[in-house]
Amino acid sequence: MNTLKQHIEKKFSRAADSYNGVAKVQKIAIDMTLEVLDQHDLTVRRVLDLGSGTGLARPQLMRRFGSEAYYALDLSHAMLRYSQQQDASKVNAICADIEHLPIMNEAISVMFSTSTLQWCKNLSTLLLDLKRAITPDGLFVFSTFGPNTLIELRHAFAQVDSGQHVQSFPSQQALSSALQEAGFRRICLQSSDCVIQYSHPLQLLRDIKAAGANYHSGGAVGCYGKAKFARMLGYYPCSDDNPEIFPATYEVIYGCARP
Repeated sequence: MNTLKQHIEKKFSRAADSYNGVAKVQKIAIDMTLEVLDQHDLTVRRVLDLGSGTGLARPQLMRRFGSEAYYALDLSHAMLRYSQQQDASKVNAICADIEHLPIMNEAISVMFSTSTLQWCKNLSTLLLDLKRAITPDGLFVFSTFGPNTLIELRHAFAQVDSGQHVQSFPSQQALSSALQEAGFRRICLQSSDCVIQYSHPLQLLRDIKAAGANYHSGGAVGCYGKAKFARMLGYYPCSDDNPEIFPATYEVIYGCARP
């Protein structure tokens, strides 16, 4: 496992107990992805929950396809353990990096992924590998975050310095192009901005940390002195309608593709 993935794994493992309580937009993204999935009539042998985390999508996927068909894959053993502790049902769990997928060719009927693709360094290589592992009549259904995500936080940091303090996210067009290049067909993507409201920007940052998402290739969010950090908070925009409300925008890109 490379250094970046080691840091990501540590962040999410530490957040295993707190993740579900702060995963507001992640739960919305799961619902959007499940709605896409429900539009398809599928014969399913195996469904792989890529980046399954604490198992938020697990009950719905197991109801749809059965416990024997469901497989959970996550980088964090602590997240997989937490998921198992919440449900007595036996689950096929795989602790692995989705960029090094330990899955045989054409073994998975449905690849289901939410809030995970943005952590992958090489999206094109990942998609090629996913296509390899999906059955010819299978489906890749997913959601991830687009470049409009955390635009308010990005703006506030930009007023203080030119460093990268917020994760970079691929555009809908970039995702569509990468899927095409990997050989996927019948690609259908949508984008929707979800706004979570906070009474203070610090609450957003605490939620990001509690979700284990306070790491990116440029470093950790908010990683500098108190005075500079206070200045950044001062630049964080409030709501147009209420100066005591601070919005956090998440651009959720979701959809599906056929191999």
